[in-house]
Amino acid sequence: MLFYQNVTFQVIVEIIKDYEHNNNKKNIEKLLKDSLFNPPLFIKLCSEHKLMGLVYEVLNRHDIFYLLHDKWSDIFLHYSNGNQKKNEIYQSELKIIVAKFNENNIKYATLKGAILCSEVYNIGSRFCKDIDILIDEDQLTKASVILNELGYVQGEKWSNNIREYSKQEKLFKRLGHHVLSSFTKKFENTEIYVNVELAFDIFNNKNSSPVKKQLVRESLNSSEVNKDMINKLNTEIMLLQLCFSIYKDSTSVHSIRHGKDIELIKYVDLYRFILKNFSQINWEYFIFNINILSQDGKKAVFYTFYHLELIFGDIIPVEIMSCLRPEDITFLNDYGLDEEKVFRWEKSFDERIFWSDRKFQIINNIDELKKFKEYEERVKKFQNIGE
Repeated sequence: MLFYQNVTFQVIVEIIKDYEHNNNKKNIEKLLKDSLFNPPLFIKLCSEHKLMGLVYEVLNRHDIFYLLHDKWSDIFLHYSNGNQKKNEIYQSELKIIVAKFNENNIKYATLKGAILCSEVYNIGSRFCKDIDILIDEDQLTKASVILNELGYVQGEKWSNNIREYSKQEKLFKRLGHHVLSSFTKKFENTEIYVNVELAFDIFNNKNSSPVKKQLVRESLNSSEVNKDMINKLNTEIMLLQLCFSIYKDSTSVHSIRHGKDIELIKYVDLYRFILKNFSQINWEYFIFNINILSQDGKKAVFYTFYHLELIFGDIIPVEIMSCLRPEDITFLNDYGLDEEKVFRWEKSFDERIFWSDRKFQIINNIDELKKFKEYEERVKKFQNIGE
């Protein structure tokens, strides 16, 4: 389990672990009163790890928000209030979208933040960049037409407008990322843009076999979240999807370059999801589905669970970790798995968490990152087209 001599680092660790029966009020209170606690660094790191709303939730729940001076507490308060307004709009739009999908017999399941924001967080606690929805590949066109009818444009926010993606951009996104380019709509009388992303593969596979495609289709036979009939994945497949998403972001050169490789909020998602659903998880079924996804699937899940427990302590059943553990675990410090050559970090995971400049290690290897350079050049080309 993580322990840092740096007081500011440690208070963040204590805050993110505070959930359900894990009450860390005394530890948090003691650390916030410590003379070595650094509020500006605290805010910087909370922002980098997308924890601003979560910090407000925890400190407010324990009635210790007053321990932060108004100069600093107001930042968390305003962020949380603004994020709550944004998330309420997102939830409202999600209900409208899925109602249309239900009317048109489109099989779907909402993913990640769209579900987690309401299931394991207060409405303003978690930043939600977009609404991720899993759709059967055969129904993507039908779903896209519905979004267009609801006022969404397949494009991105560009200054104060929405720039529609070119045909080349749409094709590039679909073939390379197994999602459609995002759909965007500006919400009336606000500066809030709602983004919707339709995915047809939740396992980030370059080559989807018929068996894997069938697993995705079976995942769409989901349970309703509430009376609004918002569908989600079954518990084991959602857990698997969260693991794959973290693994991909942690090892991708593109994610590292943009500081998305280690964002603690993603591990908090996993931590809270597991604690909330632990009694419902069928671990045998979970392992069975990992095996369907090949040895790389086991590797991805072990990587994610290993680092989850490094942060939060023992959570996963011992027999499950033993089943997943490979003989050689040196890959835990590898990155660039999307490149022709795999690289290794100079620092361990716990050292990298609060190392804001870790992306500069990538720059040192930039000449060898052929696929990343090709990707960046293609993105710049698309951006020039939009100007």
